[in-house]
Amino acid sequence: MKARLLVAAAIAVSLTACSGPGPGSAPGSASAPDYSHPFLHEKQTTLAGAQAAAGFPVHLPNAPLADAKTLATVWVSPPLHQVALVFDHGKVTIMMWPAIYHDPTAFFRKSIAGMSGKNAITQVNGYPTLVTFPHTDPTRANPAWVELDLHGVDTNIISRTYGTTALLAIARSMT
Repeated sequence: MKARLLVAAAIAVSLTACSGPGPGSAPGSASAPDYSHPFLHEKQTTLAGAQAAAGFPVHLPNAPLADAKTLATVWVSPPLHQVALVFDHGKVTIMMWPAIYHDPTAFFRKSIAGMSGKNAITQVNGYPTLVTFPHTDPTRANPAWVELDLHGVDTNIISRTYGTTALLAIARSMT
């Protein structure tokens, strides 16, 4: 349990340090996070390299906005087993890491309690999914964000360009 909390804290620190607040973030962010470079200790690699470094299956979407043809950059953060896939010239980023929870729905409910944007929990092909609607935090700066657990891999799909409907279509293509 202690190890899981340390991993969770390390992931949160890594994401916050480089990318700023997550979905439904609180006001006060100096600048918009750059999700095309999402990790503090990132290294560019290939899809195969990311899968090897991560130690978990890296699910590639097959949607018009995010597929093998639109994949622009692959990042890993080896110390934390994080992977990021950047699509469509940075318009969509998918970040993945080992899930730190056993019950995604309970985790998403707790997460919503600390968020200031408009959020909902839904299902994507039977997987509990957290949806954060764009421009709904007090500063109207938050991106569209969809988070789901794909077989123990916490998968986050983020876009400042496309809305939640497009991100949910990407999520459906990954399951």
